[in-house]
Amino acid sequence: WLALLMPNLVVLVIDGLQPAYLGPYGNTWVNTPAWNQLAAASLLLERCWLDAPGLSEFYRAVWTGQPSWA
Repeated sequence: WLALLMPNLVVLVIDGLQPAYLGPYGNTWVNTPAWNQLAAASLLLERCWLDAPGLSEFYRAVWTGQPSWA
């Protein structure tokens, strides 16, 4: 159902990448022009609350569009 509301939706989930290494989060000592451009044209979330204790349940919920407890 989410794809019907926002047909140009791309979700990037990167586990283990520290935001301190990316320009959109204030890094100036590593050049990240592609990340900067993507963040400038996107909705950038600073925090994310999960409804599942494990990553596998979270990923399933993201890709199906349903809560992990469903």
